[in-house]
Amino acid sequence: MTRIALFCSALLLLAACTSVKQSGTTAKSTPVSLIGSELAKRSQAFFAFTASGSLISSADGQTQRGNFEMSMYKTDSLLISLYAPFGNILIGKLQATPDFFLFYNVFNNEVYEGVPHSDNMKRIVRIPLSHLEMARLMRGETPDGFDGFRPFDDDQGREVYVRKRESIVERVLYSREHRAITQYARKAGDGTTLVAVNYSDFQLSDGLPIAKKMDLRFPSANVAVTLECSDVQVNRQAASYVFSVPAGIKRNRY
Repeated sequence: MTRIALFCSALLLLAACTSVKQSGTTAKSTPVSLIGSELAKRSQAFFAFTASGSLISSADGQTQRGNFEMSMYKTDSLLISLYAPFGNILIGKLQATPDFFLFYNVFNNEVYEGVPHSDNMKRIVRIPLSHLEMARLMRGETPDGFDGFRPFDDDQGREVYVRKRESIVERVLYSREHRAITQYARKAGDGTTLVAVNYSDFQLSDGLPIAKKMDLRFPSANVAVTLECSDVQVNRQAASYVFSVPAGIKRNRY
């Protein structure tokens, strides 16, 4: 896997080490039904966004910096352009839908394309999540809705919710102040953290809370990313969510 691919994977995730503490319910928690309703309303009203900013990614002990431009329509279409930290030198582009992804490594002049299920994404960009799961996390949502979450006390008076499903445990930290999820974590049955996300520096755009900073971490893949947005616009559609690849480029299909 190339450094550019790792750099792209960095953009799609973030660093917050969280743990699941099962010590009982707390009366301070907002009812799950109300949070689920609030998040559902936010998701329905949140049909598109554009963002630009800077990112720092690390993989296998190597750290890279750069800039990005990103646009997304619902969870259906994602377009990302990556640039060198100085100047406006394009180093990679990614487009993805639930059924197809295309990653163009400009430096190596290669294309990676295929179906964006979790196995392929883990193989190509070392992220063990499908396109749909990644898209929802980028929108500040849980990968698979809020049904089944239950309140738990973390001894700090915070609103923590946990969901157990088969061999997976998920943990969410909800903020009443921001009316949004501020942390999400997924753990395997043995306690291994698979993905951890932290959202901060919230702003309102089109009346919806959106995080300008996201930290993502995939410990099993040894990949972490910090994404800071200098400009975020909710419900502003991009002119296009696809790009053309020059002829004659080597194509790797998965």
